[in-house]
Amino acid sequence: PLETYTLEVQTTPDTASRKRVAIRLDQPTSYLSGSRASLKTVDLGDGRKTGYLHLWCVLSPEFYALWHDAVTQRWKDVDAMILDLRGRGGDAGIALQIIQDIANCPKPVVLLIDRFTASAKELISFSAKKAGTARLVGETTTGAFIAVGFESLSDGSHLEYPGRDVSSLTGGYTIEGRGVDPDVKVDFAFRYLGGVDPVYE
Repeated sequence: PLETYTLEVQTTPDTASRKRVAIRLDQPTSYLSGSRASLKTVDLGDGRKTGYLHLWCVLSPEFYALWHDAVTQRWKDVDAMILDLRGRGGDAGIALQIIQDIANCPKPVVLLIDRFTASAKELISFSAKKAGTARLVGETTTGAFIAVGFESLSDGSHLEYPGRDVSSLTGGYTIEGRGVDPDVKVDFAFRYLGGVDPVYE
């Protein structure tokens, strides 16, 4: 059932800015619906436009279809493209398709990454950086690259564990425990952002 949640928000270092905010979810949300809602074209104000999409994960073909449709259809008239890969990971097969699209893109591509960019998204980041097909902006990624497996336990919970080495996808380069460094480093402090996203800006 949908519920109303009350959050306590402090927008500045001054505790006097603290306030309670009630949030009601009008409909179920998902990574896919969030990704669809992020898709937009941004007017840069100088006659140029850029496409923007935040893929919250790359776990299924629906996420690739959203990206591919934007690249091949919706963003035909933009001057550049921003793919936001911040947070979470995904499936290597989906990542390889996105990597191919980036390589074939005739327009500049920027990838936004952060300390929570992991797994298949690190493969996208590494591959695009190595090939020179995109610029990476943000923070060094998580460094959680080993493929994982899942097991259902008797109490109904699930165990996630490191499964196999996938360094063959990076030509032997080790991302695990190291991450992928951005071309342009932007420090991101979560506290008191005031609605500003410095990596996006």
